[in-house]
Amino acid sequence: MKTVLILALLVSTFSIDIQAYAAAAGSFQDEIQKGDPRKGIELFTGLIEDMPDRVELYVLRASCYQQVKEYDKALADYSKAIELDSKQPGFLVGRGTVYEEKGQLEQALADYSKALELNSDWAAAHQGKGRIFRIQKNYEKAIEEFSKAIEVDPKEPTTYAWRGNLYLQKKDLDKALADFSKAVELAPGNPNAYRMRGIGYLWTKNYEKAVIDFSKAIELNPRDVEHYVGRGDAYYHIEKYDKALPDYESACQLAPKNVEALLGRARTLNQL
Repeated sequence: MKTVLILALLVSTFSIDIQAYAAAAGSFQDEIQKGDPRKGIELFTGLIEDMPDRVELYVLRASCYQQVKEYDKALADYSKAIELDSKQPGFLVGRGTVYEEKGQLEQALADYSKALELNSDWAAAHQGKGRIFRIQKNYEKAIEEFSKAIEVDPKEPTTYAWRGNLYLQKKDLDKALADFSKAVELAPGNPNAYRMRGIGYLWTKNYEKAVIDFSKAIELNPRDVEHYVGRGDAYYHIEKYDKALPDYESACQLAPKNVEALLGRARTLNQL
């Protein structure tokens, strides 16, 4: 795990009890795997007391605060890291993501832009700007930023998914499907990539392929209502009502108030 490797590098340069901190790092790794970032907060707080000038510790603790949605504390830690080292674009991107999660879009955009002033090839900053422009419905600028991110880092699947979603909204379906297919290629274990491509196939009326993609999404994540609704829609359009109905039923069980699932079930029952 990156956290443990970073801690090993940090403690190797200080005359402190290395074995104790290595054990703490191992404990933190165990807790993170269990989904308990608060243990990380506890660990990094202790390390910061001993090494208050180690910028990496503030970044690591900020990440833990962000996971538990203590955004103000995360912002404080990222800001401290930036104060200690103002030349690291990654710190600005990290703070930008916190602002973004808080809905403070202008502050987020400012941090992403500042990161790109430091390094114009920082893919995460381009992607961050793309997300902000998307929320602001400035779709052309969003596509431009996602495209820049892809140019810098062509192996990041989420960027293709974001851009594909925008192409879908613009009804540029060939480009949307190409991006979703690339996301699937890069992240074959991600159910969302299959779901998005399945939606693209629905829009292009390629219902058999939509069934295949939504089925794969269900296999990877059987708890997502949208996967069942999507496959139900595909079955409905090819008049396989006996297969559409169980999917809408499953969706209703997962989300009893989901409008699309309820409407899908109703119209399918009307066909039987």
